[in-house]
Amino acid sequence: MRKIDYRSYIFLTGIFFVLFSFSPDKSLILRQMTISAFSCFWDRIYLLTHPLNLSTPSAAKQEIETLKQDNYLLRLQVDHIQEWLLSEERIHEQMDLLKSMSNLGSQESEKLFLQRRCQEIRKVLQLKARAIPAKVIFREPGSWSNYIWINVGEADNKHLQEVVIAKNSPVLVGNSVVGVIDLIHKTQSRVRLITDNRLTVAVRAARGKQQDHFLLEQLNALIFSLEKSTNSTCSHEMQEAISALTRLKAQFTPVNQNMYLAKGELQGTGRPLWRSCGSFLKGTGFNYDFSDKEGPARDLRSGLTYEKDSKLSSVALLNVGDLLITTGLDGVFPAGLHVGVVFKVDILQEGQCFYHLEAMATAGSFDELNFVCVLPALK
Repeated sequence: MRKIDYRSYIFLTGIFFVLFSFSPDKSLILRQMTISAFSCFWDRIYLLTHPLNLSTPSAAKQEIETLKQDNYLLRLQVDHIQEWLLSEERIHEQMDLLKSMSNLGSQESEKLFLQRRCQEIRKVLQLKARAIPAKVIFREPGSWSNYIWINVGEADNKHLQEVVIAKNSPVLVGNSVVGVIDLIHKTQSRVRLITDNRLTVAVRAARGKQQDHFLLEQLNALIFSLEKSTNSTCSHEMQEAISALTRLKAQFTPVNQNMYLAKGELQGTGRPLWRSCGSFLKGTGFNYDFSDKEGPARDLRSGLTYEKDSKLSSVALLNVGDLLITTGLDGVFPAGLHVGVVFKVDILQEGQCFYHLEAMATAGSFDELNFVCVLPALK
């Protein structure tokens, strides 16, 4: 009877024991090294794992497979160009907004408000002028709501002869926050998403013109995307949709009032792919207990100011539909960027000194991120 050799089993058991005994930090480093090592093969691996199921001769099948791969790479390039064009369109919109705001304002308080908005827009435009577009190349299911990997890194800084890709560089889609770079390699970088529960974004509620401008941005982006679509089978329906959206845009009447209200923090859920909550964010610490450049402090429940002789009326500090924008107080994201839209405000309990809320990210579905824009880190 042949004697069983247990050495291979003992060796494998030892390997598994060592792997499972790694600390979370070391296992994360090991995964990062593996991801970086295979980054150049990801597109090819995707193509090889999606073969054509055709009963054709081998030569014809090989030719079709080659054409399919070329078509896939061309589609990626077209999507990249469309996203870049859309980003350029949004930059022009921001410049037009800056020009229009510079000539508005009759009262002194309104002039000061518009001056602050102009400063914010000017700062964001200066950063966007140095921004780098990037493509999402990998996403681990176990940390689906936490990280994405993009195809830019230290080599791009050397090519541009300036540091754009750096730790804490904000990552956007249009004018909406997606996340921040927290790890850099030579040709790829890791982005921590705002849906990660360990990334906190300082925001405040904006109501009035800021909301209307955000809606117009979304309309313009949708019209632009439909006009650039290459789907010829739906051309008639697309033309009707574009006409309807254009009429809606023409009939849109923005309000004249501007209000910046409750301030707080937003975090994500940080769940894996199989428990993903999409683009939902949690807000906490929202109040207006201290006055600032945007206005006086207000009572949490009544919305009245604490000043006795104030002529300002009562206003709700938070409403469903309020736009949440960055304040710049976290030192990572410049002020004035879009983060989320409030869709639920929790009831204020007795003795509670701030509101909790739930919001939906303005960047759209985080499950379908393809292209992003990286801004230089704030100094």
